[in-house]
Amino acid sequence: VALVGECAFALAGRGRVVTASRTVGLRAEKKYRVLVPIAEDSEEIETACITDVLTRAGADVTVASCSGDLQVRMSRGLKVVADKDISACKGEAWDVIALPGGMPGAEHLRDNQVLEEMLKDQKSSGRMTAAVCASP
Repeated sequence: VALVGECAFALAGRGRVVTASRTVGLRAEKKYRVLVPIAEDSEEIETACITDVLTRAGADVTVASCSGDLQVRMSRGLKVVADKDISACKGEAWDVIALPGGMPGAEHLRDNQVLEEMLKDQKSSGRMTAAVCASP
């Protein structure tokens, strides 16, 4: 479990465990590929907590826009530039898909058909998903 500011994260399952270290913080036993989809009005603090903590833990984190443009306006007006469009992420194997909340950003994520298909595939293949606050 990682506690950074007010954001807590834990990863475990299927023999993959993230362990704590006194000097460095979290370090994964393997390098996780993590997808963080965002949409207009997603919560910027939740997005930052997910990406920051998992990057510090050694994960390869990709932020994907579900808004049709790489620059996404978050819930409080902050503009975040995604690494890729969500459609470019389809068909790739992700160890984790982690969704931030925020309203109505969570609804925009929920309504994205590409993301919906990816989440269904993630579940059927036994890979992890994570949801913060109001995310779908």
